[in-house]
Amino acid sequence: MATDCYNLSHWYLKENMDYEVSHIYNRSRGMILFGFNEIVIDLLNRQIEEWMIMDAEEHARSVGMKFPSKMWYGLIKDMKGYIPLKVEALPDGSWVPKGTPFAQVTNTEEGYGELVTWWEGVFLHSYFPSGCATEAMYLKRYLMERGTDTNKFHSFGFRGHRSMEDAYWAIKAWNMVMEGTDDFHGLQHTPNSNMSTIPATAHKTIQQFDNEIDAFKHAIDKVSEKGQEAVSLVIDTYDPWNIINNHLTDIIDYAQEREIIPVFRPDSGDIKEQAKAIYEKADLHAKGYPPFCGIIIGEGMDRKKIIEFDNYFKENNIPLQYISYGIGAGFYKHIDRDYLGFAMKTAYSNGKDRMKLTKSNPYKQSIPGYVNIVNDNGVMTVDYTKHGLYEIVYEMDERSSRPKYNRVSWCDIAKRVNLYTDPKVPLQEEIVLSPSVEQKKKEFRKRYL
Repeated sequence: MATDCYNLSHWYLKENMDYEVSHIYNRSRGMILFGFNEIVIDLLNRQIEEWMIMDAEEHARSVGMKFPSKMWYGLIKDMKGYIPLKVEALPDGSWVPKGTPFAQVTNTEEGYGELVTWWEGVFLHSYFPSGCATEAMYLKRYLMERGTDTNKFHSFGFRGHRSMEDAYWAIKAWNMVMEGTDDFHGLQHTPNSNMSTIPATAHKTIQQFDNEIDAFKHAIDKVSEKGQEAVSLVIDTYDPWNIINNHLTDIIDYAQEREIIPVFRPDSGDIKEQAKAIYEKADLHAKGYPPFCGIIIGEGMDRKKIIEFDNYFKENNIPLQYISYGIGAGFYKHIDRDYLGFAMKTAYSNGKDRMKLTKSNPYKQSIPGYVNIVNDNGVMTVDYTKHGLYEIVYEMDERSSRPKYNRVSWCDIAKRVNLYTDPKVPLQEEIVLSPSVEQKKKEFRKRYL
């Protein structure tokens, strides 16, 4: 039932369902492909049973539709309930230029062509993990351009997610290239990651004390007792300027005596001005030595805002090594299906190559026929060949007793992603079509336009 209602009518709206081929594209922008491998395998590596068909029939009737039961019962008889599809794709972790047919889905047995797009909606859900991996990669590239430690960005994202599924994908993407995180649950999903964090006060810990300064000193003492090295101190529970103007240097001295680095967190008001004042006051107090403190900013941050803040700090001669950022929903809230332009389009059906031509919007045009992606002297190119960069994700046919699939480990995906985090590595902006593919599209334009 993980399909769109209109698929319930396609089996009789088509002339036949013998064989079909479809491609999945990122039509809006280049990306890091992530999550597709896991989503496809978890979805397709199962057996269809009669009770599932009966359940779907009942629900179809409730919306005035007729379920294609014959096809599904045939699948149980012919394939022991396994799904006769072949899914090929670029490897997870790959850089994928805009407009690439990054995945290709075909049916392996005659008469099951409708299955090619039956789970289109689920396949396209990989837009979110791919979007998160892409954003994480760009953040890491910026950090490396910035020239500071790569732990200067910290994930504050857990509480802003719409679901645990989104939280799962976002932290797996983040941990591939980042270290700092507040997302404790990420440890169970990425046990081999280099996650790091520090103790941090919250408004609830400050509010326990009648005196705010006592709360800071207590936090510093306890962190020292635990043998830790730093603590984040949120300063806006009452009046951040009171802390900055009247107590900052005393807190720094108290922490330095105990060899604990205080990381001040301005969290409301004019945060840039507060951060500037914290650094300038700490710098003056240090009397020529490096200021003994750090600053972390986590209020409404995203990549664009971080760059804006960094430019402000550089203009005011504040070394960026003292500035860290906590990034919450700004990491992922802009990522919807349109962000990457995920779409699945038919390339072969009813015995012929097919394409969506869309004269009114060339952005939505697809590529006809069975293809592959090749590396043509360093340029990713679509061509008509069976040999290329596609890898088989899932495959099942009547000659197999069980599906074959290639589950790629998170560690291997992370290694591949990190090849692109170096800002010196060029990222191909758009996919290139081979002369033969361009010729085929030209023939379609001549025929239909």
